Amino acid sequence: MNPSPAASPARCMQLNSAMKKYFTFLTVFIIANCAFSQSNNLVFEKINLDSCTALIGVNPFFEEGIDHKGLTFYIDNKEDLRKVFQSLTYSKKLDIGMTGDELEIYVIRNKEILPIQLAVNPKLNFINIHIDEANYSFDVSQLVRIAKDFPLTYKANLKKFKNDQELKAYVKKYISDPKFICYENISNDSEGIGVITIKVEGNDKPVSKGWDMIKSELKIIGAKDEDYILSYSPSFDTPGLSKYVLRTSKVLFDKLTNPAFVKEKWTINQKSFEILTYWKK
Repeated sequence: MNPSPAASPARCMQLNSAMKKYFTFLTVFIIANCAFSQSNNLVFEKINLDSCTALIGVNPFFEEGIDHKGLTFYIDNKEDLRKVFQSLTYSKKLDIGMTGDELEIYVIRNKEILPIQLAVNPKLNFINIHIDEANYSFDVSQLVRIAKDFPLTYKANLKKFKNDQELKAYVKKYISDPKFICYENISNDSEGIGVITIKVEGNDKPVSKGWDMIKSELKIIGAKDEDYILSYSPSFDTPGLSKYVLRTSKVLFDKLTNPAFVKEKWTINQKSFEILTYWKK
C-alpha cells in the first residue's frame, strides 16, 4: 500500500492560517467572557425570590430636600422581579464614601422591609450593597429604565406608638390596604448608648478609619449587625478626633477594650416604638 502523499507547502500554510484564526478567536472569546464575569456581578444574586417579594426605590426619608425625580419605582409582579433580579449588575469596588443623598432600594416581604438594603448614588454612579457594606461602580441607566417601566408616586410617614402591641395592631389593620406599600420597623430596642472617641493620625479619611476600627472590634467580640447601631457624630471643636455613637447593650460596650478607643460612660436608653410607612398616592 502506497503511503499518503505529503501535504504541499501551500496547503500547510492554509491550515496554519486557519488554525491561528481559530485560536485567536477562541482566546478573544475566553478573555471577553472572563472580563465580563469579573467586572459584572448580579446585585440580587443571593436573594431568594418568592410570591411575597417586592422591590421599591425611594428617596432617603431622613435627608431633607433630596428628591431623585424619575427614579423612584415599585415592582411586585413576580415575573418582572425575576427579570430585574437576573439583569441588574454592578462592577468594580470603589474607594468612595456615602454622601447621604442616595436613592434607597428595599427588598420587601409581606409588606415589611427586610434588612437587605441597597443605595444608589445617581450622580457619582455607585451602588452601596449593605450586605457587605461596600460601594461598587454602577451603571445608573439601569435604574432609569426600571423607574420608567415601574414608576412610583408615593408618600412616606413616620408613626410612633406607646408599645409594641399598638405597633403590631396598626400593621395588622392596614396590611391588606392596596395603598399601603410597605413599612420599616425602626423601633429602638437597643439597651443603651455609649460614645467612643478615636484619634486617627493623618488626613486620609480619618472618619472611615475610625469607623472601620470599631466595626472590626465588634466583629472580633462576636457582635452581629442586629446587635448594635453605629453612627458618626461630627465634632468641629476637636480637630484630629472622631466621635462615634454606639447603640448597643452594656455587655457589648464593655467588651470593647481597644486602647485606641476613649469610651464615655454607657447610659441606658428608653425604648421607642416607631415605623416608617410608604403609601401610594
